Amino acid sequence: MITIIGILIALLLPAVQAAREAARRMQCSNNLKQLSLAMLNYEQQNNRLPVFSNNFTPQVFMLPFLEQQALYDMLQVELAVSDREPLRTAVATIVSTFVCPSDTEDVIHIYSPSAGGSAGKVFSTPLTAAGANYAINGSSGKGTAVENIDVFVVSPASGVIPDGICYMNANLRVADIRDGLSNTVAFSESLRGPCDTPDASTIPDLQVYGCSISTVDIMGIAAQCDNNDPSAALAARSGWNGIRMVQWFMSNQEAGSIMKARFTPNSAVPDLNFKRYWVNAARSRHPGGVNCGFCDGSTRFIGDGIDQTTWHALWTRDGGEVVSGSAY
Repeated sequence: MITIIGILIALLLPAVQAAREAARRMQCSNNLKQLSLAMLNYEQQNNRLPVFSNNFTPQVFMLPFLEQQALYDMLQVELAVSDREPLRTAVATIVSTFVCPSDTEDVIHIYSPSAGGSAGKVFSTPLTAAGANYAINGSSGKGTAVENIDVFVVSPASGVIPDGICYMNANLRVADIRDGLSNTVAFSESLRGPCDTPDASTIPDLQVYGCSISTVDIMGIAAQCDNNDPSAALAARSGWNGIRMVQWFMSNQEAGSIMKARFTPNSAVPDLNFKRYWVNAARSRHPGGVNCGFCDGSTRFIGDGIDQTTWHALWTRDGGEVVSGSAY
C-alpha cells in the first residue's frame, strides 16, 4: 500500500506543480495588464507617455493609477531622489503589481546605490529596497551605435532617438505608436538579481547577473552574442553585478526598470553594460518564455524561440514591420 501511495504521489506531483505554475503565470500576466492599462491612463491624464529621468522610474509615476496614491505621495516626486524620509520607508514597500510570483529571488534586499553623474544622488547608508520584475520598453536595443543604448540618451539634442516608447525627454503620445498598440510591447517581465557582486573570475547564473564589459564596443560584443552564445561577453567581462531589478524607484541605475531588449527571451547571454550603456533580455522562471504587456492593454506569452528580428519588431513603436501572431 505504501508503495502504491508513493507511486501515486510521484505521478500527481508534476501535475500539481504545473497547475501552480499556471496560476503564477496567470497572475504575472494580470500584473502586466494592470501596468499597461496604468500607462494608458497616465497618458490620458498627462498628455504623454511616462518618460525616463535622472530621478524616479516611469513606474513611480504610474503608482496613482495602480491604487498606490499614498505610496506615491511618500516618495515626494517633486524633489530629487535623496537620502530622506519618508522616501526610505516608501522604497521598502513591496508593490504586488510589480512582482512576478514565479521569481524565486528575494523581493527585499539591502541595497547600496551609488548614483553619480549629473544627478549626484548618493545614499549615505545602505537602504532596504523592494524589487520589481517588470521593465518598460526603452528600445529594441538593435543597431550598432552605442548611442542606441545610452541610458541617458536625450532626444533630439543627442541626434539619436530611441525606437521604444520611454526615454529621456520623450514627449510621446499613444498616437506616436504607429506600428499599432497591439503590435508594440509596453512592458516585459525580467528577473531580480541577488544584489551581490561575484568575483570577476567566476561565471555565475547568467540569467540574474549583469556582465560589465571592459570595452566601449559593447554593441560589437552584443552582435557577437546574437547567436545566443555568451562566449564573447564572457571573454570581455570586467566584473559582475547582481542589482538587476532589485529596486523599483530610481532610474539612473542598472537596476532601473527600463529595458533595451537586444537579446531574445531567457537568452543564454547575460545583460551587458559599459558605464551608462547597456542592453538586456526579458527573463522569467516560467518554462519556455516570458509574459509581455502590450500598449493596448493585452498580454501575450512570448516563447524563448522567437526570431530575434521579430522580437525587435515588437519593441519598435514606428518601425513599419509587419508581424503576425503566428510569428511568435
